[in-house]
Amino acid sequence: MVEKIPHGVVRYFTAALALLLLVLLCPGSAGAAAGERHALIIGNSAYETLRPLRNPSSDARLTGDALRDLDFHVEILIDADKATMEQALAAHSERARDAEISLVYFAGHGVQFEGVNYLLTTDSALAAMGDPESTAIDVSRVVQAVQASDPTVGVIILDACRDNPLPPEIAPAGYAGGTALTSGLARLDGVSGLLIAYATAPGQIAYDGSGANSPFAAALVQSLEQPGLEIGLMFRDVRRRVMEMTAGAQIPWVEEALVSPLYLNPIEEPVVAEAEDPAAPAETVEERRDRIQIATTPPAPGQEELDWLLLAALDEERRPLGAEAYLKIHPQGAHRAAVEEMARTTRGLVIAEGEARPEDEYKLWTLVSRTGDPALLERFLALYPEGDFVEDARLRIATLTDTAQATQDAAIDDPAPPRNPVTQEAALDVFLGTGMTTFSLRQRPTTVTFTSLPQNGVLTVTNMDGTETALTPDALGEPVTITALAYRPAQGVLEARDRFTLGAVETGRGLLVQAAEPETISYTVEARVRPHDCDLLAGARFDPQGVVIGNYPNEIVPALAVPACEAAVAEFPEEPRFKFQLARALTAAERHGEALDLYIQAAEEGHVTALYALGAAYEFGLGVERDIDAAVGFYREGAEKGDLYAANSMGRIFQNGVLGEPDMEAALNWFLKAARGGHTFSYNHLGTMYLEGNGVPVDHEKAYRLFDASANAGDIYGFNNMGLMYDNGYFVQQDPEAARHWYERAARGGQPQAPINLALMYLGDHGLEPDEAEAAFWFGEAARLGNPWGYANLGWAHENGRGVAADPVKAAEFYARAAGFPGTDAAAYAERGFEGLPRAATVRALQERLAALDYEVGEPDGDWGPNTEQAARAFLADAGGQAEGTPVDILSTLTLALTPPEPCIATRGLTIAGRTPETDCAI
Repeated sequence: MVEKIPHGVVRYFTAALALLLLVLLCPGSAGAAAGERHALIIGNSAYETLRPLRNPSSDARLTGDALRDLDFHVEILIDADKATMEQALAAHSERARDAEISLVYFAGHGVQFEGVNYLLTTDSALAAMGDPESTAIDVSRVVQAVQASDPTVGVIILDACRDNPLPPEIAPAGYAGGTALTSGLARLDGVSGLLIAYATAPGQIAYDGSGANSPFAAALVQSLEQPGLEIGLMFRDVRRRVMEMTAGAQIPWVEEALVSPLYLNPIEEPVVAEAEDPAAPAETVEERRDRIQIATTPPAPGQEELDWLLLAALDEERRPLGAEAYLKIHPQGAHRAAVEEMARTTRGLVIAEGEARPEDEYKLWTLVSRTGDPALLERFLALYPEGDFVEDARLRIATLTDTAQATQDAAIDDPAPPRNPVTQEAALDVFLGTGMTTFSLRQRPTTVTFTSLPQNGVLTVTNMDGTETALTPDALGEPVTITALAYRPAQGVLEARDRFTLGAVETGRGLLVQAAEPETISYTVEARVRPHDCDLLAGARFDPQGVVIGNYPNEIVPALAVPACEAAVAEFPEEPRFKFQLARALTAAERHGEALDLYIQAAEEGHVTALYALGAAYEFGLGVERDIDAAVGFYREGAEKGDLYAANSMGRIFQNGVLGEPDMEAALNWFLKAARGGHTFSYNHLGTMYLEGNGVPVDHEKAYRLFDASANAGDIYGFNNMGLMYDNGYFVQQDPEAARHWYERAARGGQPQAPINLALMYLGDHGLEPDEAEAAFWFGEAARLGNPWGYANLGWAHENGRGVAADPVKAAEFYARAAGFPGTDAAAYAERGFEGLPRAATVRALQERLAALDYEVGEPDGDWGPNTEQAARAFLADAGGQAEGTPVDILSTLTLALTPPEPCIATRGLTIAGRTPETDCAI
């Protein structure tokens, strides 16, 4: 009996055999020389039996030519059948052996079959689609070919998800041999050391394009032409361009596991004579820290209990770092002695790299990230060098330590005069979206001679008669007398180091430095083009006037973003974008009154997304009294000017009937307008409509596709909704582990409902092993994110000893905290729970809170005596309330006085048990 070999074994055996035959037949081949770059470019347009495509062949030639210009050895394959494509992959693997970069680009048809990705060759046949292995190339072969060449870096670019290759009579069914055959590729796993770029998000369709090239290929080549873009930033630039060309309908996606920066088009650094003058003294760590005013906000008393739960959830090897972080945050906390003992008894433990449990990374980050201590952040990075928070950790370390470079002013003010002749270096910081960046000239006019011009920008001089001239190569070598000199980066440049050189002849003064006698100075100027820190830290996703992809609200770290944006506003007061972004940072810090003033200024100065922010402020009463009519007016104006946030909010206004009866047709139209622009919030709203049949027919597949698109774009609400699909088995097979994975991604990003969903899974009946301690931890995370159900469920857990020690006093505090969200189901539940607690426990909780605010209650003993009553009355009077109040009212007011609630709880889609708060926090 012959046993059938699995397809996967056949695939890998065939590819390995092809490579072995190539080596045997070509014994003299030596692979690539060190530092070489090799690319295999494939474009399949002329399919024999499938629908032909317009552009892959021209896309391949365009991309190949662009890579040749970047010193790649390029092989271009046009309209390849299966045998030819397999031979080309094997040859490329050998040719690129030990190269610096091994790159494969494919343009053409691609499909999924049983979760496996296939690239269709020109002889791929419909009749064989039930066994795609016999008629198409498994993408894993491409991965194996690149990995087998053992390059320093491997890159695979798949523009392979074009219009469905199946003819109309077959495409609607979408089945081959009874198994779904779909356009669009699935996400690949196990790609360590590679970067894989998709023309569109996994599972979605890319466009072939109506012009000479596809949107993706055109954007790719435009971005390749920009020197100095690290490959991650380059593909973000590609994504931005494609979204603009397709009105947001196509969103390129990248997965990478690279360990060092990669530049496909690096900037050639010229050799520059070293300046004789000493550099300005570097800013010290202390000066840097004082200047950016980094400080951790003292935690509210109720926060310590949440952190204590978090610390208890760490395993023993993670606790040394967690305990030190805890003591930084709560140096005088109630659990100080226990944590000091924990730190002392575990300090000797050595945590080996790679041994950390993945589930502990988020818990540890939640503590360490709030300390403002670079040393603890460095230890976290050592523990999780490839974790989810590497970028955030490095950003905070860089901001908290001495990373300042010598600035232009330092060069200008250098007191040591250069001698004649001398070569001087000067630096010019150029921030995107700030107009022309002007040099400071010591003497006006100044006579200069330009010997080279920048590659990625334009130099403009102001002449003696006041006219401005943009310099061209014709101006090289000719002396010109100027009164001003300015630089602007070229359109599309996001980050670069641009150099140019010039000389100056003056009497008694140099161009950028003070000189003691006549001299000739040659300058090499480096224009450092980059986004301002304010853009990186507080820029908004989908901001049409932004210069970076931007952040979701939960991604803003106020301690970093506020000082960065304050500096930007001070330096560029005429740029409304920085006022808007400072307002976003202040909103994240809950400084709503200050934020409102800046939103108004930014809107008056023409920043469109600020109109949306004003609408949200008036709708939810953030820094101003609630006014729905005013909110809708701002939303409508912003939406009509193209702001996607505002269009999404208009959809929500009509969906929820804020202006009267719900109008689902109007809601659908507004959501579609925002979704066509790529706005992921609308993906989630539309997905929920299709899931629940709210204004549209129930369609779980459409819901899944919309949630998946949101998740692929990195939206935490998409993560949460994907968890709900797998948790409940909507369209997909019910899968508890997949649900847990998605919920955790959402929770780590700050989605406030995901921790509740996780906690319920750990309480049982969701397919996971019950773990009440883990459930209590996630209830605490929900509370930390401002979800009232987190506090209510923590009250239940402490009342009943579920995952934590039974403690009715703490239960009273958490119930009272939840009661501070009036009008919510969580508040009603918490009030009932509070009433069921022993009176002594609720009184003692109230006494402890009053004492924390320095009201005299005596020893907290649970007895409602004269001192307690007098203290409660005094507090209520000071708070502007009535002289009377129930214990839960008083305690709730006390907890709110110490720990203000989040201003709004956003869901942008499904929540647990049908609870969907109507807010949509997205400023």
